[in-house]
Formats: sequence, structure tokens, C-alpha cells
Amino acid sequence: MTANDASGEMNPEVAEWMELFDELLAQQDVPIYERPLRAAVMLTRSALVQVRHQGVDELVEGTVGFGDLIRKPWFGRVVRMSDGWYTRIFGPAALRSPEPNALGVIMHRGAIQTFQIPLIISQQAEVTYQRWIAFPDHVEDSEDVLSWIEPALDREKIRKHELAALAEQARRIAHSIRFIASRARNASRGSDELVGLLGGTVRNLQTFANLAVVGQWQERQKAWWELQMANESFLKAFCLQKGRSGGYRRVHSLPVLVRNAQEHGLDFDLARLAGWPTERDMSDHRYATGRRVSSGELFSAYEVTLSLCEAVASRLEVKFDTGKGRMLIQPLPWRLKELKDERS
Repeated sequence: MTANDASGEMNPEVAEWMELFDELLAQQDVPIYERPLRAAVMLTRSALVQVRHQGVDELVEGTVGFGDLIRKPWFGRVVRMSDGWYTRIFGPAALRSPEPNALGVIMHRGAIQTFQIPLIISQQAEVTYQRWIAFPDHVEDSEDVLSWIEPALDREKIRKHELAALAEQARRIAHSIRFIASRARNASRGSDELVGLLGGTVRNLQTFANLAVVGQWQERQKAWWELQMANESFLKAFCLQKGRSGGYRRVHSLPVLVRNAQEHGLDFDLARLAGWPTERDMSDHRYATGRRVSSGELFSAYEVTLSLCEAVASRLEVKFDTGKGRMLIQPLPWRLKELKDERS
């Protein structure tokens, strides 16, 4: 059985298998961009009986492990066949994985602007086919944080001292976001509840950034609720991880939650929450029925939230901290061989 016919279309028998595998993956809620590789593995294990590569026949066991598969030079052809099927069904754009970025905000001349903070840094290694990959919890000195701001700044028209202050602000906020995201990712071990709480904080901060730049003030006030939930989630996750008796308090009061966390070593000045909305006011903001909130007020609350979440993050226990390290990555075996063949 060949994968494609003379016209380049996929063999009907193979296409039938692909339809089945895609239905199974859809039932498992697997994102489209992850399906080509998974379907290729399923196709190999379920449909392939024997493969001929460079004149040699090889029987394919239905129990072959993924670690063994990626070392098979012919498996790359199966992956590309699967990728081609998905490209025809969904289009190439659907197969691109989401950018590993976090959304933050800065304040410039009284207006809140968003900026995209890369959570992964990729750099060319000394060997052509290899790359250094890092998941930093900080901002590197060489990174141009101003280039992350949206819409892009016209730097030629901004005074130097103003541009320097803006860069310092963006660098400080990007550092906080990266540190919080890194610690949340590396501390997400244990119960599903802990994973949900830690991941929830990062999502809340993202949602805040989207709401904070909305023009309609009734909608913009909902950003307050996202800050409230970001703080709540991290504080509750901290108490849960520390094994506080009875777990965390199921309340919305940040002062209460902070005091509970302080019993386990959290270092944060409660006075910084003095102007935080009451629970009643926060509920009004959540449903866009509260008072008008200025951009300056929201941004100040954002900075307090980052400070609190960063303080919590620094006290979380992590088993494997990737924030300061980096990894040297090479292509998959069959792709590495192709690259070397292309250059020879």
C-alpha cells in the first residue's frame, strides 16, 4: 500500500484511516496543531504492517514506542504524509502552534498599551543544525523590550529620557510576568486543583491586559475582576501547596488570604492593598455596573498585583526550575539527516 497515488492525492485506504484517527483525536479535544504527529503515530501502530526503506523491509510492531519511532528514518515520511492531509483539510495556518507569548501592559502618556512578552527564547547555536532554547524567568540585557509594544512606537519622535523611562518600565513588568509564569509552570505539580489555580493566575493577567485597553469604560472596569482573581488564585495555590490546615480559605478577601499566606512565609506589605475595592465594589466591576475607573487607577492596581504575585511566586516550591537555564536542541533524526544531505 502506498501513501499517495500518481496525482499526489492520498491513497483512499490511508485517507480512511486518517479520517478515523482525526475523529478520535477530536473526541479527545486535541488541538489541531498537535494532531498531525499524533495521527502519524496512530497510523504507524495501527495501519502499517511492513515498511521498505532503502531496499530493506522492516516489520512494524503495533506496540512500537514513540522513542523508537522518532529514530526510524522512514517515520519522517509518515509524519509529512499526515501533515499534508491535515494541511489539505484545515489549511496551513491551523497547524501553526500558538506563539508562546504572554500579554502585559505599560502606561505611556496616560494611556495603557499592550506588549507581547516572549516566554521562550530561541538562539542559533554554534553548530548549524542546533538551537539554544530558554524559558527565562527574567529579561535578558540584550532583549529589546520596546519592540514588543503594540502598536509599535515611533522611537524617533519620542524624547530620549522618555524612551529610557518607558524601556525601564517595560523591562520591569516583563520581568515580573516572566517570573510569575515560570514559577507557576514549574510549581504546577500535585493536585489538579493546584494546577488550575496556578495556571488561572497567568490567564487572568492575560485577560486583564485585553480588557484594560478596551475603549468603552463599562467594559474596561471588568479588568478589576481579573486582577482580583489573579491574586486570589496565587494566594490560594500557595496555601494549598504549603499544606495549610484546612487548605485555603474559600473567601474573596485579599487581606484575609494574604495573612493566611504570611503564616507560611509570604513577605508582602498589606498596606499596599489599602485602596483595593471592597467585595461589593468588585462584584459591581465584574458585571460592568460599578463606577468609572481611570486608566491610571487600573495600571496602579496592575502593578500592585504583579508585586503580590511575584512575592508569592518567589515562595512557591518548584522541583525543576527552568528560569535560569537553557537547553541545546537538535532536529528530529530524520530531519537532521535531510539537512546534512542538503548541505553535502
